[in-house]
Amino acid sequence: MYTLDSQFEYQMKKIINKFVNDYDLQDLTAEELQEKLWVSLAAQFGQAVLQACNEFSGDELFENEEG
Repeated sequence: MYTLDSQFEYQMKKIINKFVNDYDLQDLTAEELQEKLWVSLAAQFGQAVLQACNEFSGDELFENEEG
């Protein structure tokens, strides 16, 4: 069954797998990969996540609901 949670998990795994392949991170443990993403690749990872969000939800995600 399709759920928003399963779609989110799928998209995040897709982004992480792309980073693992693009930056040759296959030999890292889960903890090492997390550290590398947080410390060395945070900006690039953040951009990839925002791009995926935009592709999934369009500009609607970024609309300001206030006022």
